[in-house]
Amino acid sequence: MGTNFQPGHLPPPNTQPIQLPPPNREPVVLAPPGTQPVQLPPPPPPGMQPVKLPPRYVTAANQEQLYDYYAFISYSRKDEKWAQWLQKKLEHYQLPSVIRKEDSTLPKKIQPIFRDKTDLTTGQLQAALIRELNASKKLIVLCSPTSARSRWVNEEVLQFISQGRIADIIPVIIEGSTSKTDETACYPPALRISGGQQLLGISIPDLGKSDTFLRVVAGILDIKFDQLKRRNAQRKKRQRFIAAAATFVVLAIAGIGGYQAWDYYVPHESYYADYVLRWGVPEGIGELTKKELASREGHYIIVTQQRQVKQLIHANSAGIPSIHQDNEHIDRPMISHFYYRDDGNIEYVEFLDHNHRVLATQVYTTDLLAADFQVSAADSSVRTLAGATTSNAVGLFDFGTADFDDGAVQRSDIARYAFEYNNDGYVTQIIYMRDRRTPILDADGIGGLEYTLDTLGRPIEVRYLGLDGQLPSLGFL
Repeated sequence: MGTNFQPGHLPPPNTQPIQLPPPNREPVVLAPPGTQPVQLPPPPPPGMQPVKLPPRYVTAANQEQLYDYYAFISYSRKDEKWAQWLQKKLEHYQLPSVIRKEDSTLPKKIQPIFRDKTDLTTGQLQAALIRELNASKKLIVLCSPTSARSRWVNEEVLQFISQGRIADIIPVIIEGSTSKTDETACYPPALRISGGQQLLGISIPDLGKSDTFLRVVAGILDIKFDQLKRRNAQRKKRQRFIAAAATFVVLAIAGIGGYQAWDYYVPHESYYADYVLRWGVPEGIGELTKKELASREGHYIIVTQQRQVKQLIHANSAGIPSIHQDNEHIDRPMISHFYYRDDGNIEYVEFLDHNHRVLATQVYTTDLLAADFQVSAADSSVRTLAGATTSNAVGLFDFGTADFDDGAVQRSDIARYAFEYNNDGYVTQIIYMRDRRTPILDADGIGGLEYTLDTLGRPIEVRYLGLDGQLPSLGFL
């Protein structure tokens, strides 16, 4: 039987006082009957803010788990400078805003990145280190002959694999070979045998620091490398244009160096009878005046800007881009655009047709000793060359023809050139390659070319080479 209290009267003795909530407190909402209580995560250590990552970092196995780090960098202490460079580069990199607009779950910055600074010398992996590994979205392994022999790098890889996360491992090759097990091997044993499949690495010697870094970013965020590279290049181009325009305006207003600024930033055309490539960049031979162009069937236009060659165009007497008609130069493209790395060396060359459609792209390694052929700077799909070196119709580079993509020209498996240079930077030998390690013959049984050059770097004699570097039965050109 309940007790009724009259308004204005105190409750009877021995009754419990009513507990009122403190003022300004949110009302407590109880869970429906039969539901499990919510388990709240422990608070972060004093002075540390919890890391809030986008929803994409929730695992499939446990929808409540969030990672504390975008990546864990595993490395040998002898490779610490590379680890420091990569961590700093990742944490300071801002993803292009266009990509973030296309996917709102992507972060503006990739931080934090975990890099262990302790020196493990005895015992097993520390429990704290295992926790950091398990709390990282990706494992970046810096691969070198030194790290391949590191017990702790191997232990960290094994720990990650034990969580069923081999697909989240990103090998970054500093030096060494992925296919060997001798002193040049760069993969730790766990990467060479895990699951019976060897992960593909991102090679700094082959791709350069810039492309390697962007591929790591793409791997961490699970986005397409080609998309990221294209958007990143567009942003850099805008930034250079804004910087150039600002510099030009400042110099013009100040009234000092105005002409020098104009001469530096405005493209300039020069006309030549011929050219040679020096370290992959064209140098004109036999400069022509505009008056002389009218009496020539063809000439070369070299466009320079900011003291770099930006374009090379083969044109007729009217200045209209045209393909080469002579067999001697049939392999030369009609239009070429040149792009450079931060160190000033050539990075890649785009070959275009008369409609300025990109037909193929030649991407150089950082040491310039090889170049891969791919569809475009944004699309790294392999672009193989034509079938035969000696074809009088198109040569290996049918880049000036309209039927490049329609299957009219027989294609080979040549996807890379390996170069030898003389001391002046002129190519003296080209070896045809299927990939980074495999030499290949074209349809005529030719595996490469060897040049004798004049004093200006032009070929005066060309020899065909076989797979063994010797002359095949074809003889000389």
